[in-house]
Amino acid sequence: MKVKTGPPTDTLTTRHILVLWCAVSALLLAVNSVAIAKFKFPDPDDVLRLLQVRDWIAGQSWFDVTQYRINPPEGAPMHWSRIVDIPIAAVILIFKPFFGQSVSEIIALTAIPLLTLLVIMFVMARITNKLFDKETAIFSCLIIAITVPVVHQIRPMRIDHHGWQMALAMMAFAAAFDERQKYSGWITGSALALWLNISMEGLPIAAAFMALYAVRWVLDSAQRQRLVHAMAALATASAILYLGTTNSWATMINYCDAMSPVHLAIFAFGAFAIGAWAKLNPVSKIWLCAGFAAISATAAVIIFSVAPQCTAGAFADLDPLVREMWYDRVLEGKPIWDQSLVYAIQILVLPSLALFAIVSMRRRTVSPLSGIQTLTAVFLLVCAFALSLMVERSSAISSLFSIPFVAYFIHSLLVKARTIKSLPKKMGVMMGILLLMVPGQVVRAGRNLLGESEIENHVRVALKCELSDNLNVLDRLPRSTFMTPMDTGPSILLASKHRIVASGHHRNDIAMRDVIRTFTGSPQQAHNIITTRKIRYVAYCPGLYEPLNYAHLAPNGFMAQLTHGNIPTWLVPVTIDGMGGLKIWQVSE
Repeated sequence: MKVKTGPPTDTLTTRHILVLWCAVSALLLAVNSVAIAKFKFPDPDDVLRLLQVRDWIAGQSWFDVTQYRINPPEGAPMHWSRIVDIPIAAVILIFKPFFGQSVSEIIALTAIPLLTLLVIMFVMARITNKLFDKETAIFSCLIIAITVPVVHQIRPMRIDHHGWQMALAMMAFAAAFDERQKYSGWITGSALALWLNISMEGLPIAAAFMALYAVRWVLDSAQRQRLVHAMAALATASAILYLGTTNSWATMINYCDAMSPVHLAIFAFGAFAIGAWAKLNPVSKIWLCAGFAAISATAAVIIFSVAPQCTAGAFADLDPLVREMWYDRVLEGKPIWDQSLVYAIQILVLPSLALFAIVSMRRRTVSPLSGIQTLTAVFLLVCAFALSLMVERSSAISSLFSIPFVAYFIHSLLVKARTIKSLPKKMGVMMGILLLMVPGQVVRAGRNLLGESEIENHVRVALKCELSDNLNVLDRLPRSTFMTPMDTGPSILLASKHRIVASGHHRNDIAMRDVIRTFTGSPQQAHNIITTRKIRYVAYCPGLYEPLNYAHLAPNGFMAQLTHGNIPTWLVPVTIDGMGGLKIWQVSE
């Protein structure tokens, strides 16, 4: 099989990428203009991220990410990295002297997701141009704009850490195709270290990259330095980032949901052991594989002996009730068989199409991919795809890894379609290509023709509860602690001076348990918890998933009683002009 070699004749420039980015950004701004104008966030995590940035700007320690208006007076410990706060805070501080706090925040909420989009598009275009050609690179950037799992994480107002995770994943992915071993290893290891400092969700993908480099070493001993430098970079950058973002090193606390000393120890051991193994450079592939197995086994011994709690996952110590009623019901963390048909299609189609495209390329007389490029693409794509089947929110990474190859495949189909003379046939082919690019939307459109589902009806009702628009009027009430569903709480914190019991963040699981027990227990049990915690107001938004879930699971519980209008005598309705759909009661003495 012949392999295409040599640089593309028509090269991609930075100007091309910027033009594409401006076009996609304009589209995203138009689609999300209402959300931007009304200060509406896609997710409670985005709200809490802005609150964390506000607290930091207001003087809270760089090392302290506790949310003190949650679970007062102790506060709610968070596991989020300050690294993500830096660009958001920078934009706010730059523009605040000219436009004030509110406008500066809107600029940051809009600019930061689009900045991550620029990084992703730049890396995507460069690696696609390297593997294929300029036209395919341009097409890959356009596919980003219609890939739902990706766009969901980089649209305006989406400032949580997922966008940066995707950008760093693409950096590591592109580095894996670079021929310069030292450069490739250090870019890979550094990008993965930064990803892991932001979120430990990247650990399986980090392991996949190191496994790939080990396989490449086994196939060709001249490739061993790639793994050596990748492990050295991972260990070094992780240690620097850890020391620069946390002060828990003094007490050697091992958390399972964030970078901890046990992880640093494993990375350091791995870097030392791999470096030593490369010096020995055993000729026998059996001995080489045996050495890798021994290194992996030793790393497992370290974590089992130092932090055995982490072997069962980051949520192993979660309160059982919180796990059952909250964690096990978060759809983005569930496998594909628990997702709706629309989401399942979005998870499956793009990686499957990419793998089909890669196989088709290798069957050609002249392949655009070399053997090592094919191995790299398939290995990383299969690992990311497998992870997305188990955890839905990982589908953005597998989608990104798929796009260069899907772009090449669809671009090839478009080229062939131009040669079709029959207009009906050409239209049919073009329609088929469109269906390949937006499979989830096609399924959703077909389902909508059958009528509005019960869930969609609830969403429509919930939209009447304009949290971001109206919650500032809560400041007319004396500063107090609210008992609210966990997903509503962050919006109350954002728009007012009040406090809440819990949000959907697992290190505060005891308070989360109290919220769940309050709304699913009897009115008397709810009153006991509310009295113990000195709660002054109870509030919820009709139609949102969480209160509906409480009412469904406990049909005689406190939330179900509130939903049906059976208000206990110890609650007094509170009416505020402009409050919208939020229902509030004051707890009587």
